[in-house]
Amino acid sequence: MTKFSGCDWIRRLFGRRNVPLRRRVVSGRTRARYDAALRRFNRYCIISRLVFNPTDFSSADILVEKYVQVLYDLGAPRSWAGIFLSALNDRFPRLRRELPSGWRSLRAWQYECPPKRAPPIPRRVVSLWAGRLLFAGRLREAAGLLLLFHCFLRPAELLKLRVCDVVGGSVRLIDTKMGQRRLAEEFVEISDHFVAHLLAISTLGLAGHEPLVPWKYADLRRLVRDFAAQDNLVEIGFVPYSFRRGGASYFFRSTGSFDAALQRGRWQSVKSAKIYINEARARYVSFRSHECYDLSLSYERAMGEFYSQSGGFGDSVFVSE
Repeated sequence: MTKFSGCDWIRRLFGRRNVPLRRRVVSGRTRARYDAALRRFNRYCIISRLVFNPTDFSSADILVEKYVQVLYDLGAPRSWAGIFLSALNDRFPRLRRELPSGWRSLRAWQYECPPKRAPPIPRRVVSLWAGRLLFAGRLREAAGLLLLFHCFLRPAELLKLRVCDVVGGSVRLIDTKMGQRRLAEEFVEISDHFVAHLLAISTLGLAGHEPLVPWKYADLRRLVRDFAAQDNLVEIGFVPYSFRRGGASYFFRSTGSFDAALQRGRWQSVKSAKIYINEARARYVSFRSHECYDLSLSYERAMGEFYSQSGGFGDSVFVSE
């Protein structure tokens, strides 16, 4: 008996959801965005008395280009155009690579309105904020901020982590952006002794299924906003994603290895990694003379004392020498 025969076949048959495979390519949230974009396009066609024929590539391309121009003229978000073109490729797979005018219009829109990327957060600011949490008794939250920066985690990846996902010096990442595309789990190493030490202390006595950090995304966003206001950093525009960008740029400056940063950040393309690393160097100039740097030094020394008193050992980039 093989695993494809007998009872296994019946178990697989009744264990599967009755959903078309083509609708399981993207997540439910993305599917909702696609459906909303196509409904907007359908309303536009009805009002304009136009007919969209996905089998006529030439006329479809002309209509799609015209619709993208309408979105631009009406002041709609640029993301609407990108979601709409992706939704068409998903709904009508034969249209892939058959809408050059529509995609060219989107690229022109991007050149005029470049994406607003999250500013990278410096290591000193991370140490300052983590130190405040640590000495307020909020160990799990302090460990979460340091883990975001040290492992280049996306905010959603951190919020999905459970206590059992941190084993030894590795973090197991489930259902990540690239992992879903590659159909594989991803791992990242914790090479900083202080981060590993604080994680171990903060999760003592917790069950394996409990969240690693007691946050929802709104809580993390509120924490970043409140700390930025406390240190007069609101104008810089730090957001939770700033930890991933700041960690990547700091790692590259420390090691000088682009390949190591690319692997640790788990990027699929070199182009994406360069955006993170190359743009960050100029951003750090504005932080050099800020008063939060002097304050962060006192927190780094205090964290070093906490580290040594609790039995820690080894070097850490978050603890002042």
